[in-house]
Amino acid sequence: MTTLNQPRLSALVEARYSPRAFAPTALPDGYAALLLEAARRAPSGGNAQPWRFVYAEKTRHPEVFDKLAETLTGNNRIWAPTAPMLVAAFAQDLNAEGKPIGSARYDCGAALAWLTVQAQELGLYVHQMGGFDRQNLVEAFAVPQGFVPVTISAVGYLGHPDSLPEDLRERELSRTGRKPLAEIAFTGSFNS
Repeated sequence: MTTLNQPRLSALVEARYSPRAFAPTALPDGYAALLLEAARRAPSGGNAQPWRFVYAEKTRHPEVFDKLAETLTGNNRIWAPTAPMLVAAFAQDLNAEGKPIGSARYDCGAALAWLTVQAQELGLYVHQMGGFDRQNLVEAFAVPQGFVPVTISAVGYLGHPDSLPEDLRERELSRTGRKPLAEIAFTGSFNS
């Protein structure tokens, strides 16, 4: 008698989380391009691909890396610059005719999700951050009208929690779980 294999969650998805402790190890040649290629291949409404990225590897683009890091706020300024790569993501909210692209931010998020899964495949981790100065980022990188900053992500190898200040180390070691599926997915009306 044969047994059917039970479906299971992808190991890449299962292992994903957003660390604050990154090892300072540089990414191997070609890894940044692979991550961005994965993002490029993400689906988007009408194939608009309404996302753009400004990225920098600390060892290969130190001036750009520092410029990105300077836009971070709060605790992100402490831990994120230890990662070997930073990626700022922008959504194109308006098309060439000035009309809104309704799915732009969703599509940008999908592109970042594909980048994140590719990172996991390469043994890397991604931590997306909302704590940054959006106006400073727009000005620092001459972001054209119609594009809005969505997130900055730190990318790299997992580091040791002892590399973090005590308050951040405690947060790192007490990773929060995910909400139960019953709280976020419904078969009938909302919350039923």
